[in-house]
Amino acid sequence: MAFAGVVLLGGYCLRLHTQAKSRQVAEVERVLVEVENQLRDELSVHLQVLDGLRGLYTVFNGQPSADALRIFVESRDPIRALPDVVGSGFVRRVSANDLAAYEEGMRAKAPGYSVSSSELGSSYVAGEHYVIESMESMASMASTASQANANMRHVVGLDLAAEKLRTQTVEQAMLTGKPAMTPQIPLFLGPNRSEPGFLIYLPVYRTGIAPSTIEERRAALVGWVFSSVIAAQTYQSLVASLNTRFRLSVSAPGVDGKLTNWAAGSRQGASSAISSGAATGEIKKTISLVGSEFVLAVGVQPNRDLWFVQNEPIVVFTLGSLLIILSLFGLRANIFSRHFMQAREKQMVSSLFERSDDGMLIFDVKKMCFISCNPATLKMLGIKDVSEVIGRGPLEFSPQALTDGRLSKDEFMRLFTESGETGRRRFDWELRRLDGSVCPLTISVTLVFNEGEKFYLVGWRDISELRATEVELKQVSGALKRSAIV
Repeated sequence: MAFAGVVLLGGYCLRLHTQAKSRQVAEVERVLVEVENQLRDELSVHLQVLDGLRGLYTVFNGQPSADALRIFVESRDPIRALPDVVGSGFVRRVSANDLAAYEEGMRAKAPGYSVSSSELGSSYVAGEHYVIESMESMASMASTASQANANMRHVVGLDLAAEKLRTQTVEQAMLTGKPAMTPQIPLFLGPNRSEPGFLIYLPVYRTGIAPSTIEERRAALVGWVFSSVIAAQTYQSLVASLNTRFRLSVSAPGVDGKLTNWAAGSRQGASSAISSGAATGEIKKTISLVGSEFVLAVGVQPNRDLWFVQNEPIVVFTLGSLLIILSLFGLRANIFSRHFMQAREKQMVSSLFERSDDGMLIFDVKKMCFISCNPATLKMLGIKDVSEVIGRGPLEFSPQALTDGRLSKDEFMRLFTESGETGRRRFDWELRRLDGSVCPLTISVTLVFNEGEKFYLVGWRDISELRATEVELKQVSGALKRSAIV
């Protein structure tokens, strides 16, 4: 029975486990969709800003004033809307033949301006330069906005054509006419300072031209507007919206083309969570955004506070099994106790049966004979061994006729029938001893059942002294009557 209980409990816990797993998978899938939508929304905001910035450069034919550019950037409330963006700016396409004239024209606006590739290397594009012409801070990466803008000015004048990945990305945007994003690369945030992130470029064409072919786009290209986005801050904005139960990792192609993990962790801390153990029930999904592939992975964050919820079926099975085992021990103890009490009761009854001064016999109704008797019975009959009683019936220990003339056989059958009807009977009888002498008795008969069989518990009480006393009383009474008559 206990084994069956454990099996049933195991089945129930397996069902609980399956349901818990299904719920967890559904939850993780829901969170994964939410993270994907949030990432798409954030990148969509970046693209909207870049599209507006491209409109500004198009309106001003690629040469908006510094005030117009600053007003546009500040109108976007960048710290709230784009907390992960370092800054946005413009990259101008300059041919090698026009480079000297371009630098001279820029120095007229910004003394000391020059085009440099020292931080990137030699040019990958023959006859052309892709020069960062301007950049404005969109997130405070320093203690003050002015310091942040000073850091941004550090990259103004850099020639992107001297760096392979940036060159490939801007040319992809130029040839497709769509936004393009670099792999995860080091972003220059100031002298000797960089952070992993990515750049999003959007091509700007000459005013009034809507190119539709690669040749037309290449001919009409003026430059690119761009945004610098720090990967870790984008990741943190995603994690901030997560329930603490979940763990998120985001991967994107790195410089070597392999997937690079932005960060991995939970809302409680991205840096420390990497070493806190793998997430359970993790589900991965690859999505394509701005021409690049991202791998999102969401799982349940290992947490001792959630241990019971995550291991509910195991806990239920363990506790249930313990309860069944304890119940089994309790049942066995109860059975033992009941058997012990029954044994004690039998011992007490046996003791009363054996030590009684009255004769005690057990009569088997089916066999119509005695099957047991106590020592007092043997003494009353004047015999020594119980075997002389067992197997014999009451009439064998009775005279053929009673003192009042009734036949013992007829009277026995009458009393036996009445005892069977009422279950209890008391009457006077006469006992014939082994030596032939007769002894008056009071017999009590009680019907009992044992394992479905009928038995009579028969009690014999010797009333010889009572009869003698009655005779003496009658004699005394007669004498007194005669004395009164005289």
